[in-house]
Amino acid sequence: MPIVGENTLSIWNYSRSNYIPQIYEFYFPPSNKYIKTSITSIFFTGTTRGAASASIVRVRRRMPDGSEQTIGLRDGTDHYFNHAISTVTFSTNVHECHARFLFTIEHWT
Repeated sequence: MPIVGENTLSIWNYSRSNYIPQIYEFYFPPSNKYIKTSITSIFFTGTTRGAASASIVRVRRRMPDGSEQTIGLRDGTDHYFNHAISTVTFSTNVHECHARFLFTIEHWT
């Protein structure tokens, strides 16, 4: 089962004081996908109390009967594989920092 393609998205988020959550949702035809997220850079804004997090919140997969099933994932899930993923939802949070996040979607046969 070789990898046949990859999509990546790099996003910067910034917060001076409060927690700032962001949600990103991607749709594509159902197929084998390996999904990953990570924090690639973090810069604190004046204090060392800053924090950043990234996770996969939920995925939707196509069932054999053609219906869609939504799978909610626990906080902190940073990778996931399934044979029929059609939608993925990523979440980021930043507090008193600049943070850069990387989302990767690998397409497999």
